[in-house]
Amino acid sequence: MRKAAEILSTNKGDTINIKIAAGEYFGKTKSGTWGFPEIKSPKGTLRILGGYDNNFKKRAPFDTPTILVGASYILTFEGRKPALKELYISGLVMDVYRGNKYDAKSNCLLKGTSTTLPILHFSYWELKKLVIADNTFLNSAQQASAPLIRPVDKDVTVEVRNNFMVNNVYAWKADAANYRYKLNKYIFKNNSFILNWPYNPDPTTGTAGTLEVSSKSRLNNVIITDNIFAYNVGGAINPLWQESRMPKMTIKNNLFYNNGTLFSVKSADTAAVIIKAGQSYTTVEQF
Repeated sequence: MRKAAEILSTNKGDTINIKIAAGEYFGKTKSGTWGFPEIKSPKGTLRILGGYDNNFKKRAPFDTPTILVGASYILTFEGRKPALKELYISGLVMDVYRGNKYDAKSNCLLKGTSTTLPILHFSYWELKKLVIADNTFLNSAQQASAPLIRPVDKDVTVEVRNNFMVNNVYAWKADAANYRYKLNKYIFKNNSFILNWPYNPDPTTGTAGTLEVSSKSRLNNVIITDNIFAYNVGGAINPLWQESRMPKMTIKNNLFYNNGTLFSVKSADTAAVIIKAGQSYTTVEQF
């Protein structure tokens, strides 16, 4: 990681691929965390790629998984103003169960004494493109991720595709930093959001949905297509504002099943979208 940062920081437009073989990794002193030094490379591309066989001849992230086992965040990027042209994080199984605490009698998660950081912990990157693909996010007590990208121009894209997000609290927030430009496209495609939980188990509270979407002050377009949302207790998609304050949203060809049990719904296709109105939520059936 230090070598990659060193090369990229020359800002010659290099593309660095970090390839990781299959197996379980626990980090130095079994901390389960990996940190990059600050990278300032507006022309550079960094790809973190797991799922290779031992000879690095074949890559199949779900057949030969690279498993990163942690107790807090898994990946973090240091520095106050890191910059890249493109960043790819792909082919990793990230499990933070070791940082969770559970009640001995009920087996309920004790959120206050569990880890309070998301699995992917980075924000305020200056980027042209961010791709998070072919990963598995497991057992976070505080989000899989909510990257706050600082868009470098008017055509920046974040693409979250082909990931499994399973048994996380407050799984993902589509947002961007309040910067010179709005993030143009935030794409969710071919992901599986399975058995995720609201931040607070209360039907009148905020942050109930599995996938939260921020306002049009930060995002231009949010595209949610070909995903599976199933058994998410607080509902599936959660726009944070009324329609007039939301970005353009395309929700197409997704499967919604048995979401929103927090709201005592009666139909398996209810709670595809949940909208906070005053002190309560309105749930919308599949469309």
